[in-house]
Amino acid sequence: MGRESQDTGGRTRRLHVSVLGPVRAWWDEQEVELGPARQRALLAALLLRPTVTVSAEGLLDAVWGERPPASGTRVVPVYVYRLRRCLARTGVPAPATVLRSQRGGYRFDDADASIDAARLTALLAAADAARDAGDAATAVDRYGTAVRLFTGEPLAGVPGPYAAAERLRLTERRAAALRSRLDAQLTLGAYAEMVDDLATLTPAYPHDEQLAGLLMRALHGLGRRADALDVFTAFRARLVTELGVEPGAELHRVQREVLTGDAPAACAPLRTAPTTAPTAHAAATTAHAPGPAAPLPETAEPTAHAATPAAHAPGPAAPSWGTADGTTAPSAGWTVQSPGAAAEPAATAGATAIAGATATAGTTGKAGATEAAGTTGAAGARGAAGAAGPPGSTEPSAPEATAVPDELPGNAGELVGRDRELCALVGGGDAGLVSVVVVTGVAGAGKTALATRAAHALRPGFPDGCLFVDLHGHTAIQRGLPPERLLRRLLAALGVGADGLPDELDELVARWRSATAHRRLLVVLDDATSTEQVRPALPSGAGSRVLVTSRNRLAGLDAAHRVTVEPLPDEESVRLLGRLVGAERAAGEPAAVRELARLCGGLPLALCIAGTRLHNRPMWTVGHLVGRVADEQRRLGELTAEDRGVEAALAPSYDHLPAEQQRAFRMLGLSPTVEVDGLVLAAMLGWSVVRAERALEALVDASLVQQPSAGRYRLHDLVGVYARRLADDDPAESVAAARTGVLRLYLAAARCAADHAADRPGPDAAPFPDRGTATGWLDATGGGVVDVVSHAVAVGRPGLAGEIAEALVDYLTRQGRYRECQAVLRIALAAADRTGDRRLAASLRIGLGNVFGMQADYPDAERELDAALRIAVAAGDRRQQARALGGLATAARSVGRDRDAADRLAALMELARDLSDDRLTGMALCNLGVVEHQLGSSVAALDRLADATRLGEDTDDPRLAGNALCHAGGVLLDLDRYAEAAVRLRRAIGYAERAGDRPLRAFAQTRLATAEQRLGHHATALALHHTAAAATTDQPDTELGREVADRLAAHRRRAGDPAAPPG
Repeated sequence: MGRESQDTGGRTRRLHVSVLGPVRAWWDEQEVELGPARQRALLAALLLRPTVTVSAEGLLDAVWGERPPASGTRVVPVYVYRLRRCLARTGVPAPATVLRSQRGGYRFDDADASIDAARLTALLAAADAARDAGDAATAVDRYGTAVRLFTGEPLAGVPGPYAAAERLRLTERRAAALRSRLDAQLTLGAYAEMVDDLATLTPAYPHDEQLAGLLMRALHGLGRRADALDVFTAFRARLVTELGVEPGAELHRVQREVLTGDAPAACAPLRTAPTTAPTAHAAATTAHAPGPAAPLPETAEPTAHAATPAAHAPGPAAPSWGTADGTTAPSAGWTVQSPGAAAEPAATAGATAIAGATATAGTTGKAGATEAAGTTGAAGARGAAGAAGPPGSTEPSAPEATAVPDELPGNAGELVGRDRELCALVGGGDAGLVSVVVVTGVAGAGKTALATRAAHALRPGFPDGCLFVDLHGHTAIQRGLPPERLLRRLLAALGVGADGLPDELDELVARWRSATAHRRLLVVLDDATSTEQVRPALPSGAGSRVLVTSRNRLAGLDAAHRVTVEPLPDEESVRLLGRLVGAERAAGEPAAVRELARLCGGLPLALCIAGTRLHNRPMWTVGHLVGRVADEQRRLGELTAEDRGVEAALAPSYDHLPAEQQRAFRMLGLSPTVEVDGLVLAAMLGWSVVRAERALEALVDASLVQQPSAGRYRLHDLVGVYARRLADDDPAESVAAARTGVLRLYLAAARCAADHAADRPGPDAAPFPDRGTATGWLDATGGGVVDVVSHAVAVGRPGLAGEIAEALVDYLTRQGRYRECQAVLRIALAAADRTGDRRLAASLRIGLGNVFGMQADYPDAERELDAALRIAVAAGDRRQQARALGGLATAARSVGRDRDAADRLAALMELARDLSDDRLTGMALCNLGVVEHQLGSSVAALDRLADATRLGEDTDDPRLAGNALCHAGGVLLDLDRYAEAAVRLRRAIGYAERAGDRPLRAFAQTRLATAEQRLGHHATALALHHTAAAATTDQPDTELGREVADRLAAHRRRAGDPAAPPG
């Protein structure tokens, strides 16, 4: 089924392609060099969809994803052409019959090649058919052959979103084939072969219950019952020790089979424990083993199983965080249960569940920790007669105790994505000290649910009682339970105070310390407001533990551990939503589920409300709710259910703030960027930076603001929506002043970071004493500069938007951030055209045209620059005319129109002299040097470039000096004057580094590499080439990217590399 072609000797040859490993191709035994990674990515995007015509747009998305080249779909025919050339180099004619051009796109003809992925599909279908027909021996053979087709990770090293998705799909097919093969071997009784295969697989996946069960059955089938039981014992110990969970019911059933001597049963689904990274042993063996290349998929069939009684343990039982029905959760984080279904109380490991605890899928925080009647105080006692102190202690419990209280709320459902936090809560602790753990986080993050789950896991280690008190720190009804009431509540739970309790706080504290001195207690203090509220309630008994949840940091409290509960990551948010709305419904709208998770910002409260609304409205699609939540004006209202909602949860946190911090919080919602610093808030409010940073730190302490890194702050997406809603009630002039203040801050930074001051006088740039400071500050915003310009237009400041964009051009192009530069210029230009500001419109078009030229998009460059020149002439703006002429000259000489370029430059020189503008003069001299060299006047060219270099040095313009030296180096290379070229190019690199101009540095480095190679310094040359190439990874189609690639290819050819691209 391969493509057949006649070679020059008339012999028939076949094309074979492999994707089940690195992408490779052969004509018979002769391997084809397929070229760089994106070329192979494009080939994979076609051959894995045989007979399907894929449009150029589809191939662009498949290979480049969200970061396409500036040339857009025009790059696709180039890559197809190069692939065809690669195939043609083998001497086989007409490679276009493999990659066919069709109207609207391209397709790979599946009749013209043998592809291992197609063979995999055929083998698996044959294996499945044999299995279904009861022919297990044939099934084993076919599955084994299919697995052996894999030579490594599928599509290894191939970039792009399509390859990533296919890599996952193919890896999952391999894993399924391995499992099916093992099942068929079990049916055949091929136990020895199973043991051999599993001996390689199980070390790679030490927590996979299905593989453990298969190994036990295989060993049992060989009569090695003791070895099979050892596998169970070791596997259970590993789960309990490393993950804090027990094996599932199916693995216990396999254990019973082995104990009773029953014949190994057919495989049933086994629950897969939380997936962990493969062990070091796995890394060494997987490549040679017929095992899965990725963790095998989870299955879930949990059933309650008995826990070892705590009385038989030599100390506190191992922490266990089972679900409310006694099963073990594969991960921990947010409570989930089938919507509308009550959690059935049952035994958790080493502890007795609380009867009556109920929760539903939408239950969050304290609302999900419902205390059933009879679970508080003495009424909730676990039986106190003879209650012991800490293990090994001979001291009796306090004499006043009449019961052992167990007040923990019910363990509501399952948690998602909180393994790390849960381990921190249940780990550590000093038997001789009182251990305090503080759990903080934004409202709705799941602090109470997490603390409750941890408390249930810890419960067996605290024989003298478990206490839970809601401190009402952030409720609408009351603001914090006073310490006196808290202590009376705790003492009553211990049965202390039947004869009356004192009124004074100091006396209550003394009574509490006496009552707890000989007890080891677990105390959960939920929703605390301050250290002063919590500190009096700390017990004094050695080995006691206190879990405190709060939205505030409680910095004054001495804590052994502090755990911050952040919003869930995207993957866990999607998983939580999937469990709430149902797997089938979620699988039907995966994109909508991901978008809903994004809009909820990973906040469990929001996710649970959204999931519950969908569960209660089966006629709604997920996409329908996404449409409602996507509207920011409706978002908080849509994420509300009865008295629960994001806004209701956040309001108490805001209400408790002082007025100054409330104002700072509202203004943060108006920031044009996601992240801010003290300068931004100071500019918005007219404060000093010190005052602004003090307010930001206070908001961090209140868990209303996140701090991703030192000095950087951000609002959670939903918190930002809440802040903007509050700001709607601020006076219009205050809002306008805040917006203007922050935009002028960005304008000052952009102008200070530019090569030269803007034409118009700007605002005070005092926050930025030099260009380096301004550049560093802008760097910290990441890609936020696009948001700033968009925001300026959106809030009715088109003039400021244009000035910021104009000033950003130097900063962005120095760093090679051409796409961002295009974006800000396009946004600002559309606004400037509407306002009729001709100077600004011309300047922005010049910037846009120059950026197009840097990306080798010369037609678009000339279009924008011609338009700018017409506007400038009509407005009589000679400076903009000169700038436009300089850009047009550069575009013309880049496409070989040297005479046209020379004419433009002559006009530019005349304007520059009239304007006495050194920068324009330097630009003209640089371009004239290049043009004269291309016209054959190399001596005159070097003179021009020397003049430009001196002008750059005299005016302290490192970009001008560096560019002139780089061009001079290029001229000298063409003249074979390599030593002189090297001297100039090293100076050019120095100026580029001083200016922070990354593209200029790469240009000079790749030219210097050529000089060094010609001078015999091959290692130095190769290092320089690779350094330059690293700077152009994301810009292969720019003028810089092409020159770097061409010079590196020439280096390889000169070095005799047979795989080097032809010249």
